[in-house]
Amino acid sequence: MSLDELIVRLRRRDSVDGIMVIGSTAREELTPASDYDLVIVMSELAASVDMGHTIVEGRYTDLRFLTVEELDDMIQTERPVNPYVSNGRTLLRMGDGRIEKDESGGLERARRKVLGGVKLELIDDYQKYDRWWLTNMFLRITRRLNRSDDPVYIQAVDLQVNGMLDYLMVDYFNFRDLLWRGEKDAVRYWTSHDPEFLRLFMSCLKESDTGRRVVLLGTLCAMAAGPLGPIWEDDYAAMHIRPDDDQIQDISVESRAALDFWEELAGHQ
Repeated sequence: MSLDELIVRLRRRDSVDGIMVIGSTAREELTPASDYDLVIVMSELAASVDMGHTIVEGRYTDLRFLTVEELDDMIQTERPVNPYVSNGRTLLRMGDGRIEKDESGGLERARRKVLGGVKLELIDDYQKYDRWWLTNMFLRITRRLNRSDDPVYIQAVDLQVNGMLDYLMVDYFNFRDLLWRGEKDAVRYWTSHDPEFLRLFMSCLKESDTGRRVVLLGTLCAMAAGPLGPIWEDDYAAMHIRPDDDQIQDISVESRAALDFWEELAGHQ
């Protein structure tokens, strides 16, 4: 069936309180590679379902199911919106959505809330520090593995690089207090604001020589993490601050104290 036919069928269901088309279809920016995205608000759910994926007109179609109560909670809450959980992502996409049915008016209220501006719950300073620390640690491990002659180690290096690139994509934005909106938006942002990062990132993805990939990865880590701090030198020691320590006031001060602790503990008597 066509998308219009699907919407007509859904409109006829008494249990369907609202329907909103979101994404490129709603913005009239549909391309041959685009998918369809639908938010379906249910007055009652006959099954325990929150998301779905189907095919409409040969296009992949993402379905997001909300109850009337869930949508109302998303509208009423005064907490910042977490864009990295399903409800948060869905709410933020409603700003330019196209409403096809809205019995209770919840979809229109949600759209107005987003258009009026919402505060985002981006990662905090400790989480950024933690991601920066892990970036350094895994880069150090990758470099160590790459010095081996064991072919298993070398294959592991390529897997490690792939995993780190996946994290760096998102952390580039986390480290700059920018919202991660997905790969397409990342490419658009880098094209406009950091074309050298994009060039090196794509080169690292496509590079066939493992050693060269590791060199490129090191450069990318330094560029991505630049706002937080430098990449460790090979002879650096590093101590990680406890995540459950509610006494932390200044991460840089606590990091220095942690290093002093280790130097005193392991140093000369």
